[in-house]
Amino acid sequence: MHLTIPATFSLACVGVTLVFAGLSAGIGWYGGWRELRWFALVCLSAAAFNACGAVTTLAVSEELLRLASRTSTSLAGLHCMAWVWFVAADEKRALRLLDRIAVAACLLVSVLAAVPGVVISSD
Repeated sequence: MHLTIPATFSLACVGVTLVFAGLSAGIGWYGGWRELRWFALVCLSAAAFNACGAVTTLAVSEELLRLASRTSTSLAGLHCMAWVWFVAADEKRALRLLDRIAVAACLLVSVLAAVPGVVISSD
């Protein structure tokens, strides 16, 4: 198995987003900018999503490809949820009704995507 250019780019993105996650978490917990804790979660979900993206660009088994696709789709929903929470925290407000609906929809997509055959075909 050879490392492709898209996989290399995805793995570079993993590294960058992990650095931002660490910086955001550190500033959020110890620097007093509490809203950056949520941004750290945004970065972590992006890193995991990019890691799955790297797998989908490689010559891997169909089973591993389906697993990475399901996982990345599930992580995309979690990533969107993290953004909603971060924006609310950044604006120093509670989640509004539309925010809660968006979070519920993202969670639903995340859960359904993790189930084989529901969002990503098993064939």
